[in-house]
Amino acid sequence: PHPSAARLLVDYALSEAGQRVWAREGRVPARPGVESLDPRLVRGVKMIPTDASNADKWNELAKELREIWKVRAR
Repeated sequence: PHPSAARLLVDYALSEAGQRVWAREGRVPARPGVESLDPRLVRGVKMIPTDASNADKWNELAKELREIWKVRAR
């Protein structure tokens, strides 16, 4: 109901400050130059977005990756 507020939220979320908050929460930031603080993530790896056509198989793919990398689900 408040499009201007939504635009402000998106602007902040994508800003450097917003992405630093994202990183502090253990998430992978999308902004270049803001590194994740999660020690389980490999530094210097180029992130490649996944094809949206895989969205329906996300849980299956995520499980497979966790098994490969021996990572627990959050």
